[in-house]
Amino acid sequence: MSLPPSVDNQALASTTLFASWFCPYAQRIWIALEEKRVGYRYVEINPYETAADGGDTKTSLSLDEKRRRYPKWIECSPRGLVPALDDCGVGVADSMVCLEYLEEVYPDQPLLPGPPSGRARLRFWAVYANEKIIPHYYRLLMSQDTEGRERARAGLVDGLSEFAGQMDPIGPYFTGGQFTWADLALAPWYERLRTVAAAYRSFEMPVDGVATARLDRWFKAVRARPSVAVTLANEAELVRNYAGYADDSATSDASRQFRGAV
Repeated sequence: MSLPPSVDNQALASTTLFASWFCPYAQRIWIALEEKRVGYRYVEINPYETAADGGDTKTSLSLDEKRRRYPKWIECSPRGLVPALDDCGVGVADSMVCLEYLEEVYPDQPLLPGPPSGRARLRFWAVYANEKIIPHYYRLLMSQDTEGRERARAGLVDGLSEFAGQMDPIGPYFTGGQFTWADLALAPWYERLRTVAAAYRSFEMPVDGVATARLDRWFKAVRARPSVAVTLANEAELVRNYAGYADDSATSDASRQFRGAV
């Protein structure tokens, strides 16, 4: 499945985004390119073996096979991971590194606005999302025992509640009226919490919580942004794609990173 970007003429774009439609890390960079209005070419990467019936096996390709199929991608991403960028011949990999690069090279439409203190705060809460929220999402999906799932569920609620507690009280975005790194860092996973985690693990935030109301208001505004709307995957396809996480058979880098971690 490939989701085309909103680019008028990809042939003239000097920036290439290597991404996979289902990958939340890649969606971060996709959103950032849209926000910054950078002309780009989207290249869909399928990092998995293909089954006899044409479907994905969810068995990761070897690095050598990835290099054979997608040589330009591997030139930019030596570990064979999405997202990656080729920007006028400069290769950049890793979602947070790509965000830093885009912010420095394309400073218009900043996602890290304001003084150094404000930018440091946005970086801090982006890192917080990476370390205190996102791992619990994967652990909740992959855990095959009740205790592990409940521990991950509690970690998710705690992490999301603390994140919400740092949001501007009026909003709608993390710092108020401007969409920034803090919003971008969490948004792809919040979409998966309300679709994938809800489908496989019945996840939801406490219905009467202050944090829940703030997060709902935040994500309603985030999801309505054109930059986010154009990158959203079909919900049914997204849920289907994560079946390997739910039965702990996934072989992706994220699954290996978070499998069995506490």
